[in-house]
Amino acid sequence: MKSDLILIDRAAARATISASSVSAPAPMTPPSAQPYRVHIETFGCQMNEYDSELVRSLLHAAGFALTDEKEWADVILLNTCAIRENAHNKVYGHLARLQPLKRRRNLVVGVLGCMAQNLKEELIESKSIVDVLVGPDGYRRLPALILQAIEAQWIAEGFPDAERVEQIADEKVSSASPG
Repeated sequence: MKSDLILIDRAAARATISASSVSAPAPMTPPSAQPYRVHIETFGCQMNEYDSELVRSLLHAAGFALTDEKEWADVILLNTCAIRENAHNKVYGHLARLQPLKRRRNLVVGVLGCMAQNLKEELIESKSIVDVLVGPDGYRRLPALILQAIEAQWIAEGFPDAERVEQIADEKVSSASPG
């Protein structure tokens, strides 16, 4: 198992995603914006090691910061393998161990790789703590998906500017519409 921490500059993440071809809504950051810290754990096959490197570079380019300490992470990503039974069982064990951490604070949990692709219904149907599911073909959308999950948590938690976040999002949609 290999784990890494990536720190992300939130302003750079917004600028990169806004400049990219991703059609996700622009992310909102709280007034005390700090870089989002991402912890990645890789399970299973050698291909997942390569995929984790790709994800690291995409997140780094989007302004995220990487960290080896999951306790400090804003986002924990589990890059998984559905082929090897042992990797499959380890991921479910790790998800169970993340539940207390997620209950204590805002935390985005993502499952990446072929397990996310092949077992998405099972991961969604269970009382899962998973916020983001991305198969190998969706890695380029990952920065935007993470920011959407973070924004959804702010709104759900009653972030003081939640109404303003919605108003800004509506303004961006209406200004982007032709006419």
